[in-house]
Amino acid sequence: SMPHIKDCLGTVGLYVRKAIAFVRRMQEHVAATYHLHVTTSTSEASPSVSSESKPLVKWTGNAVDLVEMVYGICVMGSVNDGDVKFKDLAQAMYQFFGIKAKDCYRFYTDIRRRKNYSRTYFLDRMQEKLNDKMRKDDELERMRR
Repeated sequence: SMPHIKDCLGTVGLYVRKAIAFVRRMQEHVAATYHLHVTTSTSEASPSVSSESKPLVKWTGNAVDLVEMVYGICVMGSVNDGDVKFKDLAQAMYQFFGIKAKDCYRFYTDIRRRKNYSRTYFLDRMQEKLNDKMRKDDELERMRR
């Protein structure tokens, strides 16, 4: 009997639905960016984003190299002020890089069995390549002056 009230509620309802849809899209975006699991409470919700979604970056090197890097990060105490278990850090890195969980302790045993003086092949190569890049960049900067 009062069409102007129905129109008002319809308009408000439309704005509320749009706001909720926007919040859901933002949740999905953040969840996809940080590989989080988002749940929604309504039946008309869009599909949830899970940690099984496609990672933004993918590890394409050897799994043993990733384990070597994770051990390096762990022993440096660079995560959680050094208060992180290796297994938890490895799991987080595997998830971040989109790798199925591997037996990281077996890889560590393989790294320890290496015969060279320096058994950290990957970290050594990483350090060498980064230093080479910085030297080249320094040289390019000197040439521009």
